[in-house]
Amino acid sequence: MRRKDREITDFDEIADVLARCDVLHIAMNGDGCPYIAATNFGMEAKDGRVTLYIHSAKEGEKLARIEKDNRVCVQAEIDLGTQRTPGGITNRYESIVGRGAASIVEDEDERVHSLTLINRHYGYGDLPGDCKSLPATVVIRIDVQEITGKRNLPVT
Repeated sequence: MRRKDREITDFDEIADVLARCDVLHIAMNGDGCPYIAATNFGMEAKDGRVTLYIHSAKEGEKLARIEKDNRVCVQAEIDLGTQRTPGGITNRYESIVGRGAASIVEDEDERVHSLTLINRHYGYGDLPGDCKSLPATVVIRIDVQEITGKRNLPVT
């Protein structure tokens, strides 16, 4: 990281930034060009590891690319706006970038757990017991193998 003064090195702080993000961007390989999708997500952060969960329809670009190459990069940010500086303007933010491996969640208990995590991330509580979309939903787990954080907080 070029700007070491903006780097977040504490795992708990990185996890906190991620937990406050609304959108997770996932970049996937394949077909000679990267593909990026904005997704809703849920997460677990423990023992210095982050596990992310996203959902998908049973077919589509995300699944096709993950089947070919499960290596992914994720990114999320909190935009804190722009601010005038003596040299011009700068963007204020907190962000994370992670790399990991994506896999389809096959175990039904883990699927329900992960969808509950996604619901909770957005303030909706547990997954309803009569969730009608569950049979049509694929859950993708991303085991994050490396993660970094960066911030440029507003100056008052």
